[in-house]
Amino acid sequence: MSHNMQQYLESSGYVLKNQGRTLGSCRCPRCGEGDSAQGNRLCLFTGKDKRERWFCHACQAKGDLADLMALIEGIPLKQALARLRSPASQPHAVRRVVGAEVAVSAPAVKVEDGVSIERIKPVIADLKDKLPMWEPTVAKLLTNRGISKETIVRAAHAGMIRMLSSNPGVARAELLNAAGGGRRLSEAGLWAGTNSAWPANAFRPLMFLAPGNTSLETRSIKPPSQKSPKTIRLGRMTKPYVWLGDHSRVVVVEGMIDMLSLVEMGEKRTIMALPGASSWRPEWFAAAHDLHGSRFVLALDADDAGEKAARAMAQMLDAKGIEHTRLLPQEGCKDWNDVLLGIKTVQA
Repeated sequence: MSHNMQQYLESSGYVLKNQGRTLGSCRCPRCGEGDSAQGNRLCLFTGKDKRERWFCHACQAKGDLADLMALIEGIPLKQALARLRSPASQPHAVRRVVGAEVAVSAPAVKVEDGVSIERIKPVIADLKDKLPMWEPTVAKLLTNRGISKETIVRAAHAGMIRMLSSNPGVARAELLNAAGGGRRLSEAGLWAGTNSAWPANAFRPLMFLAPGNTSLETRSIKPPSQKSPKTIRLGRMTKPYVWLGDHSRVVVVEGMIDMLSLVEMGEKRTIMALPGASSWRPEWFAAAHDLHGSRFVLALDADDAGEKAARAMAQMLDAKGIEHTRLLPQEGCKDWNDVLLGIKTVQA
């Protein structure tokens, strides 16, 4: 078979797997993501007429490359056909979404300088203001990890969580609508996937937003792969995620999932969630200590990266004369979500 449809789907963020004489994907442009990343919801094949076709085993949608393009890009079939027939026009030349044209390659924008940070802030503020707080399919990633709807909604109302549609085409439109167009998203350095007319953010619909509106983290709701990383972090993390509680002690964990897990387990102390074990700044600790006299509980993961980071933090805090302790998840658990899932299993 020719590879036009395969190339188009892969450049749009779809992961395809060989299945004999056909190709398959767990995602369909019409009905979204399947329950299993191993499924072959979408099937690509070459018909008896030697033309490429596709079929979805879940929703029965089918067609050729033009039908696929119309669904993914949200354009009329007539427009998709015209683009394919024109030798000067390629499937990824220009996308039109809600009246805004987006170039093939979104220009990369450095975020080290203050001007770029100031560009980031209003765009993330708009995303926080306009994107949905809840989408059932996306929320399942968190509820399957033992985090209740109540805790998720509390985090959403605190401005920490937003969700896109699980359908990439709809998610793309939501993202560009909220940002005021692809150009504005790109100029803020928030276009994940600078070599594509599609922001890779559209394929990672769970969004964590850091305080200060300078950084966001988008997560896939399907198992990670080498071609499709689980998480993309954009912008610059100037402040950690924080769940406010008793300031006298601050519990330091790795990431939002661990933070929400501790909240779900009833943690009453303030929680500081880092964007990874090695991504932290001494001033984050100093600010909490100077303001509240906080002491720290280093509750990082029970793995090599967590241990290494905890030792570095301990040395830094010792040098500043700030009290700290190390707290490991219970034996057999790597992180606090493992602990939460263990508790939920026992309760069930």
